[in-house]
Amino acid sequence: MPLYKTYQTDEFQYAFWFLNEPLEELMAISNQIAINAINHIKTEKRKKEKLASLLLLKHLSGKNNYSYLEDGCPYVGDDFHISITHSGDYVAIALSKTRIGIDIEQISNKLERTKHKFAGITELNRSAKENSLKHLALIWSSKESAYKWFGNIPFQFDTELELSDYALTSQGHLLLKAKHKQKLATFLNIQYEFFDNYIFTIARSQ
Repeated sequence: MPLYKTYQTDEFQYAFWFLNEPLEELMAISNQIAINAINHIKTEKRKKEKLASLLLLKHLSGKNNYSYLEDGCPYVGDDFHISITHSGDYVAIALSKTRIGIDIEQISNKLERTKHKFAGITELNRSAKENSLKHLALIWSSKESAYKWFGNIPFQFDTELELSDYALTSQGHLLLKAKHKQKLATFLNIQYEFFDNYIFTIARSQ
């Protein structure tokens, strides 16, 4: 069972799954509810991601399934807020007493090609220095976590979501300022960690 990592505090918990087994092995350790949940999924990779997320949910909470609200946000009942993410070979879910958003991003050159869509001028200037891809990964993943925290509100990532100044380290915290249209600004705490060739971020309220 490639349960890669778990973490728990009084307020929230999360767990990672490393997808290194074939679909048949995941199905063998999944219950019938989970197997039924992948019947409509076409690709093997998406089937594996779904099964892994349900195994993680079972591990963290004992619950067997989650659904999706009209806005596309996952829902697991009124006991927890839930956030789900997957990238490359990893799947993760987080459960929290308060609103939470998480994201995993595999670090690749795609970030360089698309950076003007999600990074503001100040952020681009910062990323132009050393470790460019790591800066871009942190910018993108932080904003993706914030987007999930807000419940998929359609932000303009480059202008309406802005990271505070930070020192790039292997793990750390920073502030993200979000201002959607004419609403007052909201500040979120972003926790981040680099591992292997990935970044993992968590967005929570201050």
